[in-house]
Amino acid sequence: MKKQLLPQNCILDDIFLRISELEKCQKQVRNTLASYPPGKIHISQRKRGRTQHYLRSASTQKCGRYIKHSDSIKLKKYLQKAYDEKVLPLLDTELSLLKPFGEKYRSIINEIPTCFSSFPEDSRLYIEPVTYPNDEYAKLWAAEPFESKTFFDHEPSFFTEKGEAVRSKSELTIANTLARKGIPYKYEFPLRLDKSTIIHPDFTILNVRTQKVYYWEHRGMMDDRDYARHTVRLIKSYEANGYFPGDTLLITEETNASPLGTAEIQRIINKYLL
Repeated sequence: MKKQLLPQNCILDDIFLRISELEKCQKQVRNTLASYPPGKIHISQRKRGRTQHYLRSASTQKCGRYIKHSDSIKLKKYLQKAYDEKVLPLLDTELSLLKPFGEKYRSIINEIPTCFSSFPEDSRLYIEPVTYPNDEYAKLWAAEPFESKTFFDHEPSFFTEKGEAVRSKSELTIANTLARKGIPYKYEFPLRLDKSTIIHPDFTILNVRTQKVYYWEHRGMMDDRDYARHTVRLIKSYEANGYFPGDTLLITEETNASPLGTAEIQRIINKYLL
């Protein structure tokens, strides 16, 4: 990959999540509005002194019945009604803008990536696209050569279903689970944190759908004090160079009393990698 590629556009998920949240909120506000008693509250803001509230039976009414601040239940009810009446049109407006945009955007979102695929395969050899379709990007990413860390004779090794050597049973479980899910990964792929520091994350993983790369560190001996100290230093080094837990950095930990479980691995995969 010779040049910086246009990142995969993943805002569609956010758009439809926002639409779903707006619709739930809209329904809740409408249902609440239907439960309020008749009448509207009028707010009179004095230049000096406390705000005054008056209950009006009709919008044309110029005066109203004064509601004391001590009558907090009635104040809460009618002020909430006034707020809901004001916010509902705003919810309606945002939905009216987002829903048609989301549907139209969904219909064209793949046009830029698939533009490259529209050329014959032998012609594509001469083209540097602005972005690749997900499947082609994943193949290029997985094919990038690298040198991983050396296994010494005294170090334990466990072999994955793909025949790769990893350093612990938990890493074996992670690797096999990723492979079964069809998620591309590289074990102990070198990552340059700064000019003088190269580290080897346990797993460097590609989310094929978003084309986003994650680094998964499994810390398997958190009972050991020195190991725990090293873990803290490692995480701080990641953070100092822009890799933050829950963003591009995934961290699992275990102790003898609390081993890493397959359910935990699956939760992380579901949240970040599919």
